[in-house]
Amino acid sequence: MTNDFQQAFKQLLRRPGFSFVAIVSLALGIGVNIMMFSFFNAYLLRPVPLVREPQRIVQLNRTDSSARRRGFSLGEYQSLRQQQTVFSDMVVFASPGPDSLLLGVPGNQARSAGSNGEEIRALAVSGNYFSALGVTVRQGRGLVEGDSERPDAPPVVVLSHGLWKRRFGSDPQVVGTQVLLNNHSFSVIGIAPPHFSNMGDLRVVDAWVPITSLAQLEETQSSQEATAAYRFSIMARIKPGLSFEQAGAGIQVVDARVRPASDNDSRLGLQVKTEPSFMSLKENLEIVAPVMTAVSFVLLLACANVANLFLSRAVGRQKEMGVRLALGATRWRVARLLLAESLVVATISGALGLLLGQWACQLVWTHIQQALPELNLFLADLDTSPDWRVICYTLLVSFFTGILFGLAPALQAAGASLSASMKEENTLFGFRLSHNRLRNAFAICQVAICFTLLIGSCLLLQSGRSASHVDFGFNPENVFVVQFNLHRQGYSPSRTALFQMQLLERARLLPGVASAGFAQHTLASREHVDHVSADYFDAMQIRLAKGRMFTSAEASSGVAVALVSESTALRLWPAQEPLGQRMTNAPFAEVIGVTRNARNLFECLFNNARPTPLIPGVKLNDYVFLPVSAELLENSSLKLVIRTTGDQKNFYSLLKQEISSIDPALIFSVQPLTHEIEVTLRLFSRLAAIANGIGAVALALSMLGIYSVVAFWISQRTREIGIRMALGAKPSNILISVLQNGSRLICYGFIIGIPGALIVSSFLSSILVGLKSVDLATYLFVAVLLCVVGLFACFWPARRASKILPMEALRHE
Repeated sequence: MTNDFQQAFKQLLRRPGFSFVAIVSLALGIGVNIMMFSFFNAYLLRPVPLVREPQRIVQLNRTDSSARRRGFSLGEYQSLRQQQTVFSDMVVFASPGPDSLLLGVPGNQARSAGSNGEEIRALAVSGNYFSALGVTVRQGRGLVEGDSERPDAPPVVVLSHGLWKRRFGSDPQVVGTQVLLNNHSFSVIGIAPPHFSNMGDLRVVDAWVPITSLAQLEETQSSQEATAAYRFSIMARIKPGLSFEQAGAGIQVVDARVRPASDNDSRLGLQVKTEPSFMSLKENLEIVAPVMTAVSFVLLLACANVANLFLSRAVGRQKEMGVRLALGATRWRVARLLLAESLVVATISGALGLLLGQWACQLVWTHIQQALPELNLFLADLDTSPDWRVICYTLLVSFFTGILFGLAPALQAAGASLSASMKEENTLFGFRLSHNRLRNAFAICQVAICFTLLIGSCLLLQSGRSASHVDFGFNPENVFVVQFNLHRQGYSPSRTALFQMQLLERARLLPGVASAGFAQHTLASREHVDHVSADYFDAMQIRLAKGRMFTSAEASSGVAVALVSESTALRLWPAQEPLGQRMTNAPFAEVIGVTRNARNLFECLFNNARPTPLIPGVKLNDYVFLPVSAELLENSSLKLVIRTTGDQKNFYSLLKQEISSIDPALIFSVQPLTHEIEVTLRLFSRLAAIANGIGAVALALSMLGIYSVVAFWISQRTREIGIRMALGAKPSNILISVLQNGSRLICYGFIIGIPGALIVSSFLSSILVGLKSVDLATYLFVAVLLCVVGLFACFWPARRASKILPMEALRHE
């Protein structure tokens, strides 16, 4: 075998042009696959960085008879930890409040979320959290048991490396200083190492506080209420020598003893914590499978290209192979030599593809981060550097592609006729070229696969563009959303209501403000039942279809009235008058008005008919608007929605002054309503651009395949072309004849590719809004594009054929 590979390498060096085209073609296909695999490997396969033996970390989860998960209480955790014998350690954690805290610095008046204060994501954890995971902090110390066991322990916090770098400029003197979390003072005791986030969670964690700080941070609950709620998650490290099954059986025995008698509807199970990466491969298989299938088709295109090149090259080597057979070489020996050549090409292409894939992965990720800086505050650090999984994947792909494209020439050589192989005209290892349609079949399959991939990428691009011009049912332009969390900053219910009413009245008086109103959510979010003020509809420019709006008096008096969207009315009362109807779930509100349909951006991009649990029968695209009550005004921090008509920069400055005049220390944020829409559209457009880039690679490989087939056809019929021209054929006749042969391959590719394109378009139309299962315009555009580029690929060898001189052609060997 060593001699075979040496001979194969020498053969490639003798034909550098052939070798270059084959290696680059295959490297492109392998590179695209490695790029996508590297992304999935970073989130779905690579263990969470800095955690010691993450494969032994499991998460405990409790499910009820309906297979729904629920959390644990702190008492359950303590009982399980005391009595279990299968884990070396157990940790408990929970997110304070609505998953975020307000960060400030004592002594600095925090004026806005972009200056002296900001919202961060934190976890309340047990004191053994860092030691159990085996994570060593960068500076200071991590949490210890004493930080979370004693209720009177001083409040401390460990900051993430990202927050320390972003918020404090990597100042080493931060350790030992005080920071404000929800207006409460916490002492910074340590800085977490770079790239560390919560085990098995894709979202960035900015800070870790002791579990005993929950009640202090939330303020809405007593310490007993905060720890008794079923809100905690538990992770554990399996003892050395025990299997996953043994640990699961052992903890279930303990659970049966400590579980309350009234809790017979739930059971305890074990789940490997995302295997043990950021995300679970099993739960995300519906995303991984179609994406990896698409890029695998690109690799098939490259394999077909290289197989065509090897078949074409085999024609020039048929006498060599015939001599080898005549001198006693076995057919397996000849086939093995050709397979060795293909494996050498595949190995070199794999190495080059690994470099291309890693470069493309970094380029794409950097481009997305620059276009969407918000991702840096949400997603955990992405490490796409090659590890043993990527290396093994590259080796496997290289090996199988080498076998795949080298198999056809090897089989042709193994079954060749010895006498026919010694001839030169119109044979390939003894098979007549007129009957050898394998190269044409490869080219046709390339066109079919490329047609399918281009249909998918064009539909993705079309969906993103249509979403950017969709009618939301409201006008997001010149609308600002002011957000704050008053309870986290120490506001009492009465002060909360007073502040919000004062801010609303002052905002209405600002120059350039057309209207302003309150909302518990906004139509940019995915909530479908919203509490709003009467002026909210003017601020959002949501039109009334019938009935009337509710008044401020109705809201303050607690009258149960509601407005619904047209689609909601049609869905709930298809053959009835919606006005006067009552909602079937609390609050038992009477419908007094119907608004025009309004949609959030998520619904403009994706089809999803899941019902919302708030009101039975209400689905996506359905909206129910309820008035803001006096109770809600006291106990919730509402969003202030303001429509402006003047200078937006001047408006922000004036609004900031008004808020500061009411409370100089308030942390708040002001964002245009279009911001969230733009971020989502930019992310979608970047994903569509990646798909189009993959389609462009597929198009280039397909056109190279057509070019190679046509060029080979011309090289084998040079003498025939010379005779035809000597008998009076014009160059234009030869040109047209060659283009007709190329067009025939393209048309056959269209016919074969239509079923695959229909499957892709049907799948995309089922998950994306605004797409048809059969979009004739897109099909026609892709077909014309393939025809134009394909004929262009045919033109150059056809032009060369039309310039063949008859005398030179008749002397052609």
